[in-house]
Amino acid sequence: MLKKWIITGVASMVLLSSCSKDVATFKGGSITMGELDAKAQMALHELKEREFEIKRDMAYQMALDKILALEGEKTKKDKNALVDAYIKKNSQPIDDIVLKGIYDQNRSLFKGTFAEEKDNIQFQIGKQQREALTSQYYRSLFDQYSFKFELEEPAAPAVEIEIGDDPVIGNKDAKVVIVEFTDYECPYCRKMQPDAEQIKKEYGNKLAWVVKDFPLDFHPASKKAHMAANCAKAQGKFYEYHTELFRKGQDGKMSADVSPERLDEIAKSIGLDYATFTACWEDKDGKIAREIEADIEYGAGIGVRGTPSIFINGKRVKSWQYPVMKEAIDKEMK
Repeated sequence: MLKKWIITGVASMVLLSSCSKDVATFKGGSITMGELDAKAQMALHELKEREFEIKRDMAYQMALDKILALEGEKTKKDKNALVDAYIKKNSQPIDDIVLKGIYDQNRSLFKGTFAEEKDNIQFQIGKQQREALTSQYYRSLFDQYSFKFELEEPAAPAVEIEIGDDPVIGNKDAKVVIVEFTDYECPYCRKMQPDAEQIKKEYGNKLAWVVKDFPLDFHPASKKAHMAANCAKAQGKFYEYHTELFRKGQDGKMSADVSPERLDEIAKSIGLDYATFTACWEDKDGKIAREIEADIEYGAGIGVRGTPSIFINGKRVKSWQYPVMKEAIDKEMK
């Protein structure tokens, strides 16, 4: 037992020594290996993730090539003949009624009459059907040959996320804390809201849900929406404003309506003190803008590259969809 303690103790001292070692120096200061590792951990994890994805995709392609070769030996057919036979067996005829329906539903996309566009529509639908059946055939082969990919995906490092004065829905002392970096003009942020609401409803006070600002550069109108939401937060109605913002979409687009008129309308509809809201929204001293920029800088520092980005107990999840979030939450609940 003493020997084990000595070995463990020495290993710990070596680790501490390594972490405290300077990797860069300058007049008046230095950077230690520990500081560098902490700062670089998310960027390095992204490299590991990319390596995993390359190996996974390559393994699937290599396995498919070998499985097709085995099928070819059994059936005396080459790859193209195997695919063609499956498509011929499983494809559905495309009649004129279907083609006309597609033409009518997408009339603005076509320049000519139905008679003039019919062959083109039939070709495109046939191409899509062929691609779908080809993928279906490959999946059936993987099942038939009991394919398994057993390389373990790298686990995301947990980062300690500062909540500060960010609004929290649920129990701020909950065991599970979800942090959402969002952009009000991002269509996927709007698309995820039903999944987010389902999670909040299902788990209630068993978790805390926190929202941080991350308006993207190519969404210029979004920053004003984030400023408006922060002004609603100052009156204790952030989540009412946040929810209402995502409710209504732009005409013909998936993203939320973040026009000044809509932002103004929401403030009135949820019962904000309007004079206080407009004074805040003007942001003459730049305080709100600085708070938003601080969230953006902070998010970028922990690996946020786009929106929505979801962290559950400091671990970034790869998808905002309900089943993925639920699985990650349940794992943290144990």
